[in-house]
Formats: sequence, structure tokens, C-alpha cells
Amino acid sequence: MQRKEMFYPGSIPGILFSKLLTLLTISFLFTSCQADLVEPGAPGASLADAQNFGNATFSASAPGPSIHWNNEKQTIDGFGISHAWYDASIKNHSKSSEILDKLYSASNGIGISIHRMRIAPNIHTGVNTYNWSSGEFTNYGWQAQQAKNRGVNKFFASCWTPPAWAKDNNNTQRGGSLLPKYYDDHANFLKAWADRMDSQYGIQLYGISIQNEPGRKEWESCEWDVVDFKNWIKNDVGPTFGNDYRLMAPEGTNAPEAKEYMDVITNDATANNYLDILTYHTYSIGPQDLGNEYNKPTWMTEKWVRSKSFNGGGLVWAREIHQGLVDKNNKAYCYWWNAVPRTDGQALINLDGSNNYEVNPQYWTFGNFSKFIRPGYKRIGAMSKPHGKVYLSAYKNTANNKIVIVAINDDDADHSFTYNFDGFTCNNFGRYRTSASQNLVQLSGKSAGSSLSMSLPARSVTTYVGTATPGGGGEPGDIANGTYKIENKQFSRRLKVSENIPNNVVHSIFNGTQASIIWTISVSGNIITARNSENSRYLKRSDTSTNTVSSCCITDRSRWELIDAGSGYYQLKNKATGEFLDADSADNNVKCNSSSPGDDKLWRFIAVN
Repeated sequence: MQRKEMFYPGSIPGILFSKLLTLLTISFLFTSCQADLVEPGAPGASLADAQNFGNATFSASAPGPSIHWNNEKQTIDGFGISHAWYDASIKNHSKSSEILDKLYSASNGIGISIHRMRIAPNIHTGVNTYNWSSGEFTNYGWQAQQAKNRGVNKFFASCWTPPAWAKDNNNTQRGGSLLPKYYDDHANFLKAWADRMDSQYGIQLYGISIQNEPGRKEWESCEWDVVDFKNWIKNDVGPTFGNDYRLMAPEGTNAPEAKEYMDVITNDATANNYLDILTYHTYSIGPQDLGNEYNKPTWMTEKWVRSKSFNGGGLVWAREIHQGLVDKNNKAYCYWWNAVPRTDGQALINLDGSNNYEVNPQYWTFGNFSKFIRPGYKRIGAMSKPHGKVYLSAYKNTANNKIVIVAINDDDADHSFTYNFDGFTCNNFGRYRTSASQNLVQLSGKSAGSSLSMSLPARSVTTYVGTATPGGGGEPGDIANGTYKIENKQFSRRLKVSENIPNNVVHSIFNGTQASIIWTISVSGNIITARNSENSRYLKRSDTSTNTVSSCCITDRSRWELIDAGSGYYQLKNKATGEFLDADSADNNVKCNSSSPGDDKLWRFIAVN
């Protein structure tokens, strides 16, 4: 079959941070602030934008935030939903075609692009024996075909548990472990399920998640010791899947649970090589940047928000997606249930009996992303937080130069911002808004050019869609989590840990891939830390002198305020002392200096791919 591709060899920079922005206006100083990230409608007419919403409006002379066409981040693999257990609920509904359109069609719905299926254990009736006529298989095949007919091209399946007869508790629920004598047989079943879905329904799986939320649950579940799980991948699953299917794991309940398994898997080169996509859920903890830590493309494959209100459901889900894509660099984001007969707000659509349905607010704000940001789009650099409760992200299609901007105003007040375009222009944007009174309503077009003025009503999500003309500018823009060389403007020399004086930091002519000049940048608001790849120590202002050293400890002396100086250069201001990072001209030492900044105190970050 030869479907599996080994991809994404390099680490992709993650969390896009907000720079501290100080803007002089006619009568006051506007300073952006940092807000805590929050963890987790009726149809309305178009609402005309108001203008000049008070102190969130940038003055005409202020530089304003920017969107950087050439500052490419992760490629978006898509947005997904599941219909686990409710395999026949849409099929048996009198308005099934209408509901399917609302879910999967990009023109008539919200364009969900990833479809997640459940691998039911009862299909596996004995060793190498399967019941493919079971409704728990055929109903999933039918709905997958319906999704495919509406444009979906990424399908993956998750296994919640092996069959009862193969477990030590003889039960598909309440945990229990797979008996070692069935390790190979269970791996064979997972591949056989995927093969049959292809031959019977024409659905080629993008990947297989071999265990949903490993651990004891009251529902279908299976407990896995972390070493046993790694060995199962290494000795059974990996060789069985071969190049036919991408292996997805560990699909932990949250990031800490996923990390327990990933720490063991990545320490075994063979097992780690078999694992193609790192999967996890965001229950209780929220999104995390696991991909940057483990050098794997990362999908968030399950989360639900139980609410039928816009503020409690729609806005919360929009913030979750923004945090997962922008702050945590995830490549795919998946909701839990699509359309099921429940009324508690867990699903995107509540099926009310067999004749009616109700759309929850999460559906509409999901559409602000999924309908317009299609698989293969790249996230691009943009100031992601122009105000404490306003979040913005931008995406481009390199094939046709489409650009999508999603702006979330989670504040009780209206806000206006003007974003400058770096590396492109765009003459006109279509606008789509979701709020308590609007459900992805198309507003009048918005003229632009080299910048876009946005007026964002309180408690709303607005998507801007246009076609860009690339050219001009091209500065790398905002710095994200990732690995960089840090180069001084005056001397064109790079920060390096000295080989002559241990842990002393100098500026050097070195410009290769030496670990001593590679720094891992972590971003929190407008504050960064820089960790050297050679000795895993942090860039720090010395406790005893003005010299800069590499230290094992993170204190305020190893935290640096990043100040945009324009043209791709930044000042690094020490959080503890207020001094600027300075490339000394006399002895190549890097010191801290409180004098007025010059080119010797300007630094640019060169991403290491």
C-alpha cells in the first residue's frame, strides 16, 4: 500500500508570543497587557462595525502590530470531529444529509477536514477472526464515505480497548491490560480494520491511534505500563503497520499523561522511529507544545466544552483552538462529538429525536477556523495578543496566496486595531463573524492594502479572508518558541558559550551548526529565556559582574525582555537589572550595559530548522 510517509524531520518553532507594545497617542500612553490564558446561538443579522473603540485604537503615527508573510510557522493538517459510539445516529436521522453538509461541506457548512472513527472491540471475535458485518463497522464506513463525498481526505481511527477475551480482566471497560500473548494479534487486528475500511468503503486511513487515553476508565479502556507500551510499539505494532499506516500515539488524557509515555518511547530509537504523530487530549490541563519537545508533529485529538451558551461554549472553544495552534504549535485540532442525540452541549450538534437538531455555539466558532483554514495552510507570524483579551492569528495558502486572519475579542469592551502587512499587500477582505447574536454571519467586505483596520465588537470572533499579493518587506517578525542563532547587528557575530572559559558567553564568528551557538528560546509574553544546546544552561546576567554567563538556574537574571527595535532586530533587557545585552567591542565578551542602546545592543534571531 505504501501510504505511510516519514515526515517533519525538524523541530518546528511553537508558541507565538505577544511583544510588549508601548504606543504614544495624542493624549495617553497605550500599553498592551498580558492576560491569563483561560482553560477550558440564535441566528442574527449582520452587525455593522463601530469605529474608534476608545483606548484600544492605535494612532496613525504608531507603528502598530504586523502580520509577516514570510515568517512561516507550522503547516495546519486540519480540524476534526468524532462520532464514536453514536455510529448510526446521523445515518438514521431524517435530516442526515443536511446535518452532514453542515459538518463537512466547506461551502454549505464549516468544512471539517479530519474524521475520527472508533475501532470497536466486538468486531475482533477471536485470534485473527473478525466480524466485518457488524453495524459497529458498517455504520462507521457509511459515515466516512459521506464525509469523503463532502471533501474530507484525512481519516484516522482510535482504539479504546482490545476485546474482553484478550484482557486480564475479561472486560472491555474499567481498565484491565492486554495479555502479552495477544500483543501481536491485537496489532494485526488494528491493521486489518484499516485494510478492510479501505477495501470495503474506499476509506484510506491517514493514521491509526493504537490506544485512546491509556489507563483505567469506567468506560472502554485499557491500562498500559509505559515500558510495555513502548515494547508493543517496537516489537509488534511498528513492524505490523510498516509503511502502510502512520502510527499515532499515545493519545493521553492530557499532556502530562502523554509525556509519561513519550519520555520512554523517545528514549528507544527503534520505537521512536515507528511513531509518526504525537497525539494527546487537553482535559484538565489545556494545550501544550509537545511537538517542540519531542520533535514530532502533534495533533490534539479530543476535547469538548459542555455549554450551550456563546460565552461559555463558543468563546471558550475559540480560545482553546487559538492557544493550541498559536501558543502551542499543534498541527491539528479535533472536537469530541460531531452530532449525537444528547442535550447537554457536549456535541457540536444536538440531535433531538429523529426529526430535529440544535446547533451549539461551539459549532460556529469552530467554523471561524475550520471553514477557512484548509489543510496545508501555513500559520504565519503575527502579534498574537494586541490586548489582554484579544487574540489574533494569521494563515496563508502558498499555492494560491489566500490569507486568513482570525481575531477573537474576549473582552467586555469593543476594540479596534490596525495591523500592518509585512511582505505582502491585500486589497480586500471578506469578513465572517460569530457572537451571541450572529452565527458565522458574512459581513460587508473590508478594503485594505498594506494594512488592515479591524473593529472587533465585544465578545466576538471575526475571520478575515483575502487574496494576498506577496512582495516587499519580508522581515522575520515575531519570535516564537524554537531554536535560533542570536546575532549582533554591529559585529555580525553570534552568541556562543566559550570553550576557553567554561560557561562564559562571548560573541563569535562561528556560523555553522555547532551546539555552542544554538539556543533554544522559550517565550512567555514579552519575556524569553535562552538555553544553550551544548551545555543546556541558560543565558544569564552574572551575579557578580556585568558579564553574561550560562547558568543552570532560571531566575530573573536569566529572563530577558524582548523589545522590538525594527528591521528584524531586538533589544534584550535583563528582567532583574534593567540592563541591555551588549556585544563588547574590546574582548568579545557579552556583557550587560545600562547605557543608551546602540547597534552593539541589537540582536536578530536566525531560526535553525
